[in-house]
Amino acid sequence: MDFPFSLVKLDDVIVLRIGGYLDRRGIKHLREILLENYADIETPIVVNFSNGEPNSLLVAVFFEILDIRNKDLKKIAFTNLDEPVRRALEATGILSFCTVYVSEAEARGMNR
Repeated sequence: MDFPFSLVKLDDVIVLRIGGYLDRRGIKHLREILLENYADIETPIVVNFSNGEPNSLLVAVFFEILDIRNKDLKKIAFTNLDEPVRRALEATGILSFCTVYVSEAEARGMNR
């Protein structure tokens, strides 16, 4: 099954690139990968929305990861948020727990 996201480790961050709309199966698959491989490590996750859109299930996964990481603000960052995506994420309240960067390159330098 092909889902529109990719996860890559770059420098000292993990980059999640959302490449479109994730349906329930895609969210479930992403959640399993994140919780199995990335939830308990200290490496920050950078979520690049340059080609994607959030939905309530995806945001719930981010809240779950934040809860596991004790809401450490440095552990999830968002990049490439256009205005509708920014407003949607603000409405969920998740942006109060995460850092927003203009670009993935800027976010990847967040630990330096």
